[in-house]
Amino acid sequence: MRNESKTPNSYKGCSGTNSTNQVGRLRDSAKLVILLPVRITEICFVVLAYALKMSFSWSLSRFSSRNAYFASQGNTLREGLQALGPTFIKLGQILSSRPDLVSPEISSQLAGLQEQVESRKPAQVRRLIAQFLGRELNSVFRHFEEEPIAAGSVAHVYRAELLDGSVVAVKIVRPGVRWRMICDMVLFSATAKILSLLPRMRLMPMAPMVEEVRHILICQLDLSAEACNYKKFSENFCKSSHVQLPLIHSEFSNDRMLTMEYLDGLQRVEQMAKKAGCTGELANTCLRALFQMIFVDGFVHGDLHPGNVRFKNDEELVLLDCGLVVHLDPKKRSEFTRFFLSIATNNGSECAKIALSTSTWRTKIFDWSCFEKEMCELVNANSGKSAEQFEVAHFAKELFELFRRNGLRGSTDFVTVILALVVFEGIVKQISPSLDFQTEARSFLLEVGF
Repeated sequence: MRNESKTPNSYKGCSGTNSTNQVGRLRDSAKLVILLPVRITEICFVVLAYALKMSFSWSLSRFSSRNAYFASQGNTLREGLQALGPTFIKLGQILSSRPDLVSPEISSQLAGLQEQVESRKPAQVRRLIAQFLGRELNSVFRHFEEEPIAAGSVAHVYRAELLDGSVVAVKIVRPGVRWRMICDMVLFSATAKILSLLPRMRLMPMAPMVEEVRHILICQLDLSAEACNYKKFSENFCKSSHVQLPLIHSEFSNDRMLTMEYLDGLQRVEQMAKKAGCTGELANTCLRALFQMIFVDGFVHGDLHPGNVRFKNDEELVLLDCGLVVHLDPKKRSEFTRFFLSIATNNGSECAKIALSTSTWRTKIFDWSCFEKEMCELVNANSGKSAEQFEVAHFAKELFELFRRNGLRGSTDFVTVILALVVFEGIVKQISPSLDFQTEARSFLLEVGF
């Protein structure tokens, strides 16, 4: 707006702004055209290199024990996903929280993707933060630790002390991440559109799901949005003494840097799983927090892998890394609540009605009676099971197969929330395998008035 005073006509000022926006869009498009072939080449090279490495390990597997073989393959897979970048690392993080979907040896190796990502040199970090703040570090921080306390796929987190003595955690976006993720999502979108042309894949809403993931991942790069998410979660859980989130220092935060309260003495999921006596109540706290996000607030943490879930004083749940969230409007939230309550109360017919009303597409030969019958059988087979017996992942798999068999396509929001339940289930089961998942859900829903 510096040239505004030189522009005698406001219309010319608007034209200048539009021209600037057009130039920006053209510049971004040109950058994408240049970077996309480079990214495709990089992905092909990495996939080929690690495929050859895994094949070589397979050829030598007869000389190794089964555990050593799978550990080696898991390590190779972890290295490959890490080499492919943040988008692929996110996929590995989801798998790492589901030891029932992959072997324990591979799962333990993928767990290394949670935070053990290559960090940047101290001089680069100081230069980046000075650039993001627009001033030198010593004008804001009394002390700044050069080694990160967490090195994630999208950002790094450092421990520091403000001039007033407050201990804080400083999160900064890694340079170059944004464009790599943009290229990845363009490739994912193109792949989804191609696969959707195949007859067996038409009932899978792949393109909308990829678009949803793209939007979420790109939004994760905006740390100012994450700051707003932290504040929103803090407001939602203000009445709960067992759910805590760090306070945000807005004056030292922007879209590429986030300064928040440093919470000391936090424990990981695996540490709590080894303790006895308090895990049942703690697991119940976790479930009730998730249920509140889904059924009451419609504001769901979308990245609940074990690295983002911590515990304090053996009784408090601490949520970190709130960049990914899923919004459910009141109508969708009500429909999902009724669907989940119908599962808990063994009302398959109601589940079928809700699934049909929320579907985005169905075939012309859709048979309601057949669909309702199969839904009732599925719900009856899973209703009333304890946490040891009820598998959200298994139920979700059967549910989606039921949709495909009957020519029904579920909404993207519906699928997204189911996947959030699948990931968080793995965490709860580590803490308390015997917790009755459905009883707790039914109790919570009735308590809040559903």
